Amino acid sequence: MTSDIIARYVTHRINDNAKWYANKAVLAADFSLAVAEAECYHLLQSALLSELESGHTVLVIDDCAAFDALFAASVLSAWQQCCVRAAIDTLSLFDQTDGITALHQSIMQLHALSKANDPVSLKRLVDERLMLHRKQWIDHGISARQIEMFTELLMTLLRMCHLFFTKIDSLDAFIDLLQSSAFFANVLPLNDAHPSHHQAPICYVNQGGALYLWTNRAYHAEANLLAHIRRISQAKVAKLGIRALPDGLNPKQMAAIDLISNQAFALITGGPGTGKTYTVAQIVIALSQLDNAGSVRLGLAAPTGKAAQRMSESLLAALPKDLNIQMPEPKTIHRLLGIGSSGMPRHHAQNPLAFDVLIIDEASMLGTELASQLFAAVASGCRVILLGDAHQLAAVDAGAVLADLCHIPKMQSLRVHLSESRRFSDHSGVGRLAKLINTNDAKIDFSQVKTMIDTDSALDFINTDDQQISDLYEDLAAGYQAYFKATQTLRFAFEKYDEKRANQAVQDLFGILNQYRILCASHLGASGDEAINAYLTQAHQRFQKTPPSRSPWYHGRVVMITKNLYELGLFNGDVGICLWAASGLVVYFEGKQQAIAVDMLSDMVVSTAYAITVHKSQGSEWQAVAMVFDDHHARLLSKELIYTAVTRAKSQVRLYGSQTALMQAINTPTMRQTGLALIASLQDTPK
Repeated sequence: MTSDIIARYVTHRINDNAKWYANKAVLAADFSLAVAEAECYHLLQSALLSELESGHTVLVIDDCAAFDALFAASVLSAWQQCCVRAAIDTLSLFDQTDGITALHQSIMQLHALSKANDPVSLKRLVDERLMLHRKQWIDHGISARQIEMFTELLMTLLRMCHLFFTKIDSLDAFIDLLQSSAFFANVLPLNDAHPSHHQAPICYVNQGGALYLWTNRAYHAEANLLAHIRRISQAKVAKLGIRALPDGLNPKQMAAIDLISNQAFALITGGPGTGKTYTVAQIVIALSQLDNAGSVRLGLAAPTGKAAQRMSESLLAALPKDLNIQMPEPKTIHRLLGIGSSGMPRHHAQNPLAFDVLIIDEASMLGTELASQLFAAVASGCRVILLGDAHQLAAVDAGAVLADLCHIPKMQSLRVHLSESRRFSDHSGVGRLAKLINTNDAKIDFSQVKTMIDTDSALDFINTDDQQISDLYEDLAAGYQAYFKATQTLRFAFEKYDEKRANQAVQDLFGILNQYRILCASHLGASGDEAINAYLTQAHQRFQKTPPSRSPWYHGRVVMITKNLYELGLFNGDVGICLWAASGLVVYFEGKQQAIAVDMLSDMVVSTAYAITVHKSQGSEWQAVAMVFDDHHARLLSKELIYTAVTRAKSQVRLYGSQTALMQAINTPTMRQTGLALIASLQDTPK
């Protein structure tokens, strides 16, 4: 049975990769517990896919990893646990814990029999443990397809552990095994000119006592990304002659302008309100003053539709009112590259983008694969400017491109970090708290946070351990009372307004709405935005005495677009207010003149948005912010999450959560395992 399961898996993989396997002459055979090559591949591929889902691009295997108490006295060494941990985490979800999990018990028994060299007993054990685990999965109501997948994963795990117990007892021996296998490719020596010549499914580097592994696709994305950035940055560009600069620029802003004027590639980083967009606006002005200004092709882009829209608004606000310049429409990177439903870009190395200057905003949201596609499509000689805050949340996709670039030594001469915030000073409550959260010093103690909060009226922390959930919701609703009153005032008047008065009323209403916003760590749970929005919907309707209705739409409802709607000129993240007009219920969106009937907005593309997730808040700002989290969000809490939420506020921050969850977040930096800096260092190492 065990042989059949493994053989089926390998045959499946062979069929998926027929050409590659044919070239390597890898054939399916009768597999026994002693066969290692396919098990290594299957297990490490599963681990790598798990890492990618968590935002990492590489799997690091070494003897320095720390694990939980379950494996403290394990028969598996630290590096072996690195190899199998993803499989164990997946399979343990359905174990009945009784002091020790069934899975751990299986591994312990396998260890004893493997050392005894008793193949009959070994096969009996494997069959017994398989039956036990399958019964557990059935009891949990798992589908037959999932049971088949888990069975294959379990068998691969046991076979791999057997290999560890009998033959591969050191990391060096494991590396020797990889070197002899066609499933794996050692990417050293790195070839900067041709980083894509490795074709094995898994690529690896043995460096500094650790083994770094990528999926083939992830390695090529990082290697190609770095190669294209070097190509772009080394291109010769003409110096931009800037005739005059406005008064009030600080030295760092001057340095950033000088960098952009002289280099083909520039990283301009900084926190909220540090003037990144204003600084770049001076470059746009300089371009408009060139003798050939009409022929200069400027591109503007951002990772999301909302970020692109905010980029346009910020640039226009930073430009002089009397400057007659035709600004190009900022686009999402997907639109810029022409990535359709197939996922393949229309613009690439053989069909590059037709720009002389390309400005990318909110670069912290860039994942590795999208960044690789973007820079591949940039022609040599095009000036590229990346703007972003490396301390904010990383991309939803795998990788941390901006943060990685900021840590590569050779990129330091191409980076300027702006530190002087005009949104809030380092002495303001918000500024001080942001600075404390961002510290790289030793572990922050709660007393430091409490002292700061207790001595500043702009800061507050409400320990939800001491609060009923109903009291929490009432506290959160209090921040919207001014908005509730404003919508009630307009309830019967708005439908009588002419277009000019209606637009002014909408603008004023958004001004009130943007005084306050609730940010959540997650969609789910009592502290998630779904539950909070449900409560605030009822509270708002009660306040206005809105009659009962099956429709989710009502006067005053705050909504957010969740999908780019190009045909309506709406983008993911756009916020709107539903209002009762002469034609019925319509939605006005911030910054847009034309109202849209609610019938044109389905539940699939819109959600209630009194509360939103911190991820959705990036690039926005409000006068006051309330952030809500709890112990159930532990997996999501991080220093970057709290920092991003806090820095969305202009003047006031209120944190709702447990003391434990707050300190876990502040003391848990997001550590994405990526290979970009490693590849750069290896390329810079003398051959």
